[in-house]
Amino acid sequence: GGLRPLAETGEDTYNASRRSDLHDHADDGMEGLITAAGGKYTTSRHFAEEIFSRVVKKVKKKDPFIYK
Repeated sequence: GGLRPLAETGEDTYNASRRSDLHDHADDGMEGLITAAGGKYTTSRHFAEEIFSRVVKKVKKKDPFIYK
């Protein structure tokens, strides 16, 4: 169990609670902040892999020798 933030969609909470969203705030002027919201318990591992991949890409841009 546990609580997780819903990805805002303007939909009813049933559909919104199943959607996942990964947002990079660099375009908003907050470099280094990535928000992961929503998703289902059954897809959390896949979502975690997406999050990790996004973070590694961001880190590699700053230091290409990390995570070789």
